[in-house]
Amino acid sequence: MERIKINHLPGQTWNRLGMNDIEIEKYSFEKNLEGKIREEKEELPGQGIAYCDKDKQGGLQRGTESSFDREEKSDCGSALGDAFVELLEETHMAQVVSLVAEAGEQKTYRMEFGKTEGAACGKFDLLAKQNCEMTVFQYFDDRTAAEQTKDARSGIRNRIRAEKGAYIKLVQVFLGGEREEILNDIGAVLEENAELEVDQIFLGGKKTVSGVLAQLRGRKSSFTSNIAYDIGQDERLDLNLIAKHIGKKTEAQMDVKGVLREGAHKLLRATVDFIPGCSGSVGKENEEVLLMDEEVVNQTVPLILCGEEDVEGAHGASIGRINEEYLFYLKSRGIPEKQIYEMLANARIETVLGKIDDGETRERVMAALVEG
Repeated sequence: MERIKINHLPGQTWNRLGMNDIEIEKYSFEKNLEGKIREEKEELPGQGIAYCDKDKQGGLQRGTESSFDREEKSDCGSALGDAFVELLEETHMAQVVSLVAEAGEQKTYRMEFGKTEGAACGKFDLLAKQNCEMTVFQYFDDRTAAEQTKDARSGIRNRIRAEKGAYIKLVQVFLGGEREEILNDIGAVLEENAELEVDQIFLGGKKTVSGVLAQLRGRKSSFTSNIAYDIGQDERLDLNLIAKHIGKKTEAQMDVKGVLREGAHKLLRATVDFIPGCSGSVGKENEEVLLMDEEVVNQTVPLILCGEEDVEGAHGASIGRINEEYLFYLKSRGIPEKQIYEMLANARIETVLGKIDDGETRERVMAALVEG
């Protein structure tokens, strides 16, 4: 079967390290993701992806064409890259769900997607017009996929545009099955004073490839990314975060907290890209990884590309096992070592849940952690 490379590092490093990209099998998506969408906690009728008419129900559209025009669609970019975009374009029946918040509005949407059979894809366009707020929750729960005889594959693409003064918050929760492969792509364009917050939680999944490209085009636009993960049982997580500073005085903060156990393999690419002309911009990334055993593989590529002098870029990392003195202190208080590790593992997920600050999301994630 033909293979393709996706999730490219913007500035290439040594090929022998195997961290520039990830190679996957090229396959065709057979259908659209099945699920439902709720606006402001009111479930919409219909089978498959539920939708409503924009004029009657307030900003939700579905069809083979997007509310974005042709220029806007290509403008958002792709973190996973052209090869992934082509995979989706080859799926002729793929539909686009468009969420629109008009100027001055506040909109909240929840999307739920369950068990996937075969290869399915979902395409979502989020458009926040001037001075509005949009919050979108996307839940992907495929934990029953282990019952299947073949792998389940999901392809997800979110194209985001935040106009002047708009705020968009995208929350994604992935509860993966033992036979599930996920390709998740986010491309965003931010105009003047626009804000984008992307919060993601990854719990399980055979192979998950996820990327976020935030293009900070407008003056004083900002991007925040909060990621938490807990993977094991030889699962693989491949992450690619790109903050592209184009406008003046833009800001980006990317924080990743995770737990690796039971032969898991994680690769994080985190890039702060200062384009000439983005003077006064600030870009930072930080990672904390807890290694639960010695069989895991942890790879990280922090990258700062600097084409402008008057900028501030920083990266930091804390990777390893629990400090022996701290471990001894907790054990002396009667807490078993295994419980200590699990407490600290859950604390990483809790940190991101606190920033999401949503009761329904917390219930879903905590239930999944209890089920193990």
